[in-house]
Amino acid sequence: MKHTVKMTINGQTQSHEVEPRLLLVHYIRETVGLTGTHVGCDTSQCGACTILMNGQAVKACTVFTVQAEGAKITTIEGSRRTASCTRSSRASGRSTACSAGSARPA
Repeated sequence: MKHTVKMTINGQTQSHEVEPRLLLVHYIRETVGLTGTHVGCDTSQCGACTILMNGQAVKACTVFTVQAEGAKITTIEGSRRTASCTRSSRASGRSTACSAGSARPA
């Protein structure tokens, strides 16, 4: 039985029908299409899936999407640091990667 969930991700309201067992990391990547949140280890140890949920750092691989009903979520795509790195990349004309808040050549 599917459930309708509604939440705000990076300032955009999202509303979808989901299976109750769908992990938030998969919802963000596959349903919403924001692929900056990664599944890194399948054991919740690495933190590659970390997002901000209502201002708190959360591993999205440990949360069911239905548990995020009404939440305000920020992913890496929604952070200012990512936008800054993207602008730097365009300005320099070369590929950059963001690490620890700074842009560096990839």
